[in-house]
Amino acid sequence: MRRPNRPRAPCTSSPSGPLVSAEQDVSSFSPAVSRPALDSVGWHLTIHTMNGGSSDHPSWNQDFPDHINLTQYQVERLELIRRHVGVPEHSFRLHVIGHPECSKMLQRSLFEQIRRKNPGMPDELALVTVIYTRYLTARATGHDLFGLQRFPLVDPDQPPAELIEAIAEMIRARGWGSIDDVAQAIHDEEARLPTIPPVPGLEGAARQVTVILAERTDGASK
Repeated sequence: MRRPNRPRAPCTSSPSGPLVSAEQDVSSFSPAVSRPALDSVGWHLTIHTMNGGSSDHPSWNQDFPDHINLTQYQVERLELIRRHVGVPEHSFRLHVIGHPECSKMLQRSLFEQIRRKNPGMPDELALVTVIYTRYLTARATGHDLFGLQRFPLVDPDQPPAELIEAIAEMIRARGWGSIDDVAQAIHDEEARLPTIPPVPGLEGAARQVTVILAERTDGASK
């Protein structure tokens, strides 16, 4: 009897969300650093077997970082997509964790933490803190964010006043009045970083994942 062909094994995600190929041994696969390390995970993977898993109890969504909050309905639909395209659970987990929509969740979570720890802080200052924190992450991985590298920075714990004022002025000039505005702006800025080409034929599945992850679970509208 002829042995059936082994399904292709797509894995992980690029900053813009598409699944990328792991058809080859990717133990030494090292794409250009894309999303800052604050919410990313290791890119070095070796896929030995296809992990089927259970659609009722998938393992890819266990022990997510606190900022990733998915409903059971979202998980069920994402699992259907994963199984349909044959992505291993570990690889799908990486795709979700590194997804731009989860990065937006991170920015919103950070914003709320800042406000809780600093009662009475103006929203603009909290937004400045979010951007500055994200800039430090980008800087640590060798990238710029919004051109802020032009400001000398000796001690991250004591940013120069001109850097903080530049961020505040940028928020005012661009009309970013909410954390959603800032999260989207960070996403758009980071989308310029190098990406991994999507596997041909999986673009549709990647778009479906994006739509599901973009659904708000905090009661706010898009």
